[in-house]
Amino acid sequence: MSFAYRLMPAWPSLAWVACGHRRRPSIEVLHGSGVVRADDWFGEVVWDAPYEAAAFDQTDLVYGSGARKRDGGVTFVSASHTMDRLVWSSDGETFWVSNSLPALLAVSDTTVDPVYPHYPRDFTTMTLGLSEYEREVAATSPASRTVRLLYHDNLRLDEHGLQVVAKPTIERDLSTYASYRRFLEAALQRCAANMADARRRQPYAWMGTVSTGFDSPTAAALARAAGLNEALTITSARGGASDSGDAIAEYLGVALHRVARDAWRATAFPEVPFLAADAKGEDVYFRGAESLLRGRVLLTGYGAGAWARREAPLTEIRRGDQSGLSLTEYRLWAGFINMPLPTFGLRSGGGIYRVSLSDEMQAWARPRSYDKPFCRRVLTEAGVPDGLYATENKAASVLLFDRRSFLSETSLADFEAYLARLRGTNRAEVVGQQLRTRARSLAARTVVEGAGRLPGAFAHRLRHSGRLNETAYQDARYDYLFAWATEHAVARYRQTV
Repeated sequence: MSFAYRLMPAWPSLAWVACGHRRRPSIEVLHGSGVVRADDWFGEVVWDAPYEAAAFDQTDLVYGSGARKRDGGVTFVSASHTMDRLVWSSDGETFWVSNSLPALLAVSDTTVDPVYPHYPRDFTTMTLGLSEYEREVAATSPASRTVRLLYHDNLRLDEHGLQVVAKPTIERDLSTYASYRRFLEAALQRCAANMADARRRQPYAWMGTVSTGFDSPTAAALARAAGLNEALTITSARGGASDSGDAIAEYLGVALHRVARDAWRATAFPEVPFLAADAKGEDVYFRGAESLLRGRVLLTGYGAGAWARREAPLTEIRRGDQSGLSLTEYRLWAGFINMPLPTFGLRSGGGIYRVSLSDEMQAWARPRSYDKPFCRRVLTEAGVPDGLYATENKAASVLLFDRRSFLSETSLADFEAYLARLRGTNRAEVVGQQLRTRARSLAARTVVEGAGRLPGAFAHRLRHSGRLNETAYQDARYDYLFAWATEHAVARYRQTV
């Protein structure tokens, strides 16, 4: 097998689509300008081993995506977390594999269903773990091919066609604070050497994230020994409270770039790549940091459920929310790699969760539900005073489904025109779904607001139920945002296809 490369100058720099026929020796690879091309591999990828060997198919610590020829076949490699993915489609003979859903749709002449109402629900299943997420995307192609998503695992192409294969499983002793910390710091140093290798035409550099929470400051603290000396902070959380990590960054010795949470609203169609990724788009605030992100490995605290006190391992990579997933398309446009540190080694024997429960960590534990003793110890040892971080649970995520924080002004006008066209051809489906959404919203809002007038623990849980509040204030147009955004994203890829 061989790769035949075709540069697509108008594409996002890190996007790629591989297409071909399993019985033909050449695989055509359409790609943006930032994708590395070699005789036996390609990708936009960083991993924890020497760059020269290009053995990113043989590790469980790989970020970005790519493909590697080996042993008479090709392995398409996905990132080692569930905030990136591969997208693929095949009729048994012809195939397409990509790191971008809109790119694959454009190249394979496939469209999403504009009146399918469950895209938000389907993408949310990513939180359920590797064995339970929705693998198929509701889409229509000329030959009725199925479009599939693949998180974490890899795809192998050989004479038998495309098959899902598991990533290598590497057993490690991560059962003590010292062994787990050594693992993280050593892995970060190996990744740093890989991403800055002089043989790269475009080496990557670190960009950390620092908020007033537990997770991103911990990631930044651990990466200092690997050369991280810059970070960005979103200055406010949802609701307006300060979330700036200024004081923490000063203790860590990290230069901080401040980004206003709503800066994204001043750009043109800012929501498109985020919504086209997961139909929710809650990470759209990163659009305001775009000038800081190109050529970076963005070290984040996403997936930090692994650092919480818990009684069981997270070997299936289950999550409490889908934060970070909407970056999977945007990062290709902005030109950066997403590296969520808490996901490192998550499937290595399930030992990580024991660290927070161990006797040696009790001095850093606090008797409350929002507690991460591992993070507290790392930050304490880095010299950050207790009280500067994690005093309350904040979030910068943007709730585009909420009618009180819907689309930016330019996007809203375009979306309304799109929705009017959709109603003109699918009036019964669209109007019916919106009426059902309004009815559910009214019922949930009645419960939430009624609970606000009642005392007691049960009423408190109702008032603060994330699922209930999401339903109570959901905009009836929300279900159609994914198709609208995907139409715009696909148009960019179709410019030169």
